[in-house]
Amino acid sequence: MKITVGVPVYNGASHLAESLACLERQTRGDFKVLVFDNRSTDETPAIVRAFCDRDPRFTYFRQAENRGPARNFADVLDAADTPYFMWRAHDDLSSDDFIEKTAAVLDRDEGLALAASRVVSEKIMPDGTIARTREIPFRLARKSGRVSNITANLGVMHQSWFYGLWRRAAIHDIWHRIYGAYPYAWASDFLMIYAALVGGGIGGTDAAVFRQRIFAKPSQHASQAAPRDAADLKTRRDLFAHLCRAEAGFDALPALDRLRLGLAIDRFTSDRVGSRQKLLKLRLKAQR
Repeated sequence: MKITVGVPVYNGASHLAESLACLERQTRGDFKVLVFDNRSTDETPAIVRAFCDRDPRFTYFRQAENRGPARNFADVLDAADTPYFMWRAHDDLSSDDFIEKTAAVLDRDEGLALAASRVVSEKIMPDGTIARTREIPFRLARKSGRVSNITANLGVMHQSWFYGLWRRAAIHDIWHRIYGAYPYAWASDFLMIYAALVGGGIGGTDAAVFRQRIFAKPSQHASQAAPRDAADLKTRRDLFAHLCRAEAGFDALPALDRLRLGLAIDRFTSDRVGSRQKLLKLRLKAQR
């Protein structure tokens, strides 16, 4: 096997079968699926075991205790032993050739850490209807000069690139380096994509599609991930920006490059973690 698909899940019965069936249909077959169940209390175990019974590429692992979403993501990554790796959320989908097309990108260029794709983002209402669809082509500017290349691409990175196909050694290093320093789910996906960008290691294709499904009723984990108050937001902003600078070797750059990159990182931090205006509003709210 060349590819491992990690599916971390907790109480995902409402959408899990559809997501696993999408993997089962993939046109490139040299992959295995590891489903790491974070002690679900719904029908998740039965759904996964049905796939395991009919397809030997699927393996089910049930955690001894609920380890939280981030740790479950890390555990399935640590269990992978193939050259390529990708996460698949229990409620996301893709085109049936997603693995084939993104693997071809990595196969062609050994310097890449991540292969992403076109994204179709759908807002799903509680009754299952699609309220909004937005298509985001894969675009990556190629600029001469490392700082120019970084600053040109901070605004085009999409969070769903995190669910692209990674070179396992690269994402293992990035995950443990980033999450060890930034222990928040909020915006951590952008930090990891940024780490791959800074290393010059992102490629992609418009031939495959990742379907990001945003549900009108957010999950409990999503609501818990947001900054709680002004102090929490400031801590996250400062840490996020610090790690962006560190990944880029900021202190060793020429003065003009530090100025350009510093301004770009400040905008990136505001866009992905929370703006200075939001920070001010939270402070004023706390004083009332």
